[in-house]
Amino acid sequence: MKRVSLTVFICLAVLSSIAFAQDSPIDKGSVMAGGGFSYTNYVDNDYSVITFDPSFNYFVTPGFSMGAALMFSRQSNGSTYSAYGIGPSFKYYIDVTKKRDQMKGTIYPYFGIEFMVMKESQDNYGYNSDRTTKGFALQWGIMTMVADNAGFFTELEYQSTKVEDYDSVKVFRIHGGFSYFIY
Repeated sequence: MKRVSLTVFICLAVLSSIAFAQDSPIDKGSVMAGGGFSYTNYVDNDYSVITFDPSFNYFVTPGFSMGAALMFSRQSNGSTYSAYGIGPSFKYYIDVTKKRDQMKGTIYPYFGIEFMVMKESQDNYGYNSDRTTKGFALQWGIMTMVADNAGFFTELEYQSTKVEDYDSVKVFRIHGGFSYFIY
């Protein structure tokens, strides 16, 4: 039994070292997990918004990642509004440094697109409503590596969301967050 356990352990160690043998956090086979968090308080209107949007991506080629984006949001100003969503995410990172011994300090410009289907619920002083919305976001940003496997991102994002029975809602926002890379 010990021999079988040792063999399985050695095989898993060799496979994992092959799977994560990339030279850069944006190389093929790298995994990225991260997301942003925001809190907004509109003082004059006694209105606040909390948003958390994690994402998980896999680099299918050097610089190009595919994955899933999630979104959780809660707003309140006497009435409450909550939303959650999921959708595919595609990003392309530009490797301006090529090979480096150390990733800390490296800057990766990128652009991306995300699609999202969201479920929204609202309790407006006793009147409850639920609806589904669909949208997309175009992103342009910069990932700044603060360690060999971690970085902060800042991006400009254009969102367009189709709300049931309404016109599309279009928003520009500046967004930031943190990402962790396994490579």
